[in-house]
Amino acid sequence: MFRVFLGVRPLCQASAKVLAQYRRRSFKHTGTHTHARALFCFIMASHVTKIVNGLVSDDNETRRQAEKAYEGAKQSSLAPLLVEMGKIVGRPDTDSGTRGIVGVFLRKLIFDLTEEDYARVPVAALNELKQQLIAGFRAETKPHTIKQICSAIASLAQGGQWPDSASVFLTHAERSASPAQAAAFLVLLDNLCQFANDIVAPLAGRILAFVNKGLKGPVELKLPAVKCAASLVYVFIVFVIVQLGVCVR
Repeated sequence: MFRVFLGVRPLCQASAKVLAQYRRRSFKHTGTHTHARALFCFIMASHVTKIVNGLVSDDNETRRQAEKAYEGAKQSSLAPLLVEMGKIVGRPDTDSGTRGIVGVFLRKLIFDLTEEDYARVPVAALNELKQQLIAGFRAETKPHTIKQICSAIASLAQGGQWPDSASVFLTHAERSASPAQAAAFLVLLDNLCQFANDIVAPLAGRILAFVNKGLKGPVELKLPAVKCAASLVYVFIVFVIVQLGVCVR
């Protein structure tokens, strides 16, 4: 039952010791310093992987312990946690169910992050997270799981951490070859319209053209196209309200 977590406490103790030495800058040689940092990253990656595996476990007690460890990791190991969860989403061999569950946790985690939290996450870690989300989005085929990944991407954009996300994904959307790909991009653009309308507004014309293409396309595109169109109307309304406020001033 507790097999997943047999190594968690030793991992935590070891990583804490290495991190303490790293912070005190007690390593006199650059090579040793680099090795210690690499060791810390490896230990934390192993720790986070165990937590995530526990979160998707079928055993209630294992999952409860994982959730407790997960709350602790959010405070002590935020950057490794984000990256490792992103890697699970992005790996091509991750099954759809696991990818969806991790996507849900990742979306909630990103949504709750504050500016102070983001200050603890290096730019390299954020870039790695973005690449893994893109990989997971491309690899996934099931609509429900795609929606969870899209929500995580939109939450990252909403937090101001992915300002070019709408432009990047819209460019890919316009080149989408299959109805399944187009439907996935419509779901993503729908999420961005709802949660990051400020970065979507400058691209509203191109998004509207893509939505119209979906409305005229195969039946599987019509529902996501209608939803995206409704969210795009919301973007227009917000834009008009903002402009009216500027005029009043």
